[in-house]
Amino acid sequence: MASNPNFPPGLDIAPSLIPGEHQDVWEQQSAIQRFGIAGRIWEAAYLFDEYLEPPEGVEHDPPCSLIKIDGRPKVVIELGSGTGYVGFRLAEQLAKKNHPTSSVAHRLILTDLEDVCPLLEANWIKEREKLKIFEQADHLSVDLAVLPLPWGSYQHASSVYQFLRSPISSYPRTANSPPIFSHIVCSDLVYFPQLLAPLLRSLLHLTSSPFNPEAQVIIACKSHKIRSLGKENAFWCAFGRWFSFEPVLVRSRESQMWSRLGSENSAFIFIARRKFRSLTWTVPPDDHSLLNNLGDAPVPNDGSDSFETLLLMGLDNIEA
Repeated sequence: MASNPNFPPGLDIAPSLIPGEHQDVWEQQSAIQRFGIAGRIWEAAYLFDEYLEPPEGVEHDPPCSLIKIDGRPKVVIELGSGTGYVGFRLAEQLAKKNHPTSSVAHRLILTDLEDVCPLLEANWIKEREKLKIFEQADHLSVDLAVLPLPWGSYQHASSVYQFLRSPISSYPRTANSPPIFSHIVCSDLVYFPQLLAPLLRSLLHLTSSPFNPEAQVIIACKSHKIRSLGKENAFWCAFGRWFSFEPVLVRSRESQMWSRLGSENSAFIFIARRKFRSLTWTVPPDDHSLLNNLGDAPVPNDGSDSFETLLLMGLDNIEA
């Protein structure tokens, strides 16, 4: 593994084009030079943006629960936040949706490697200005924090949990119970084989006690060419053993035909939850065993081939 996973050998990437923008307003070029892969906004982030705020006349199945107005606070942790594009767009949408008189205070925790956190913090200073028009003078409806969380580190995950138990200083709390996160968000994280086991391990940490086994996991990803799927398949097979997951579908309100969201760009958004029976399993201590489903006896028909099945099905033109 390279000493810094954000600077693999031969790194040669250019900024992505943000839909609706004609220039690099996020200054990705300079961020890439300093932070490598973490400085680029990857394409699945724009698909996630579409899921958060669908175009007029478009509906998703399932609808995005992140911005559902139900009177309960959303507490969201994002893994591998990079530039923070996804997390900041979510913060903006939550601030927009919050009623001016609402007592609900949402919390977002954006995480990445410690040396990427300065990029997140600097971008948040700039993006925070956009939220001020949605905020009340006496409180913040969205509390956002940046914390280090290397994948696979239970110590760092525990630090995040302790942070979540702290009160929101800018808003008077009325609930006595410590907050736990309701969602885990991942965008374009499945790429380097050597990082797949640590990523899965972090997802297992965060969906085990004392965290939230019922947290909804939302994964946006851009699939690679078929010849490289073998590198990712071990992750999805192992993921499917521990989690149940389904793709987000999309259709226009005038149409009766559903298609997979992102299918035209070989992209996916998956909604996942931890399988209840997996909560009693022992997580293998080494990465090879974790990715190869070694440890507890395999469960027949455990869904570990879900990703491969979804690829073969295509999931396009599904009649309602």
